[in-house]
Amino acid sequence: MESKRRRVVQGGSGFWSVGECRDESDVSPAVPPAPAVVPIRLADLFPALTRASQDGFQWLRDFEDDHLMVSEDLFEVLRAFQAVELPAG
Repeated sequence: MESKRRRVVQGGSGFWSVGECRDESDVSPAVPPAPAVVPIRLADLFPALTRASQDGFQWLRDFEDDHLMVSEDLFEVLRAFQAVELPAG
């Protein structure tokens, strides 16, 4: 019984998937590693995100579906802040 060869490919959305190889030229030489998770303080992240948002940088919109891990305390504060209606002006 002939075993089928598989390859890992990156789709347009940046996700990796497994597909069937047609021939030897269709085999990827190496499987890239999963994206690294990098810890960063909010104080270091906030200025860049604020500037990118205010100036309308496209790269910020490119990452708007990414997920960030935050502490439970910060998550609760953000939820409470979103629920408060701030006065205009």
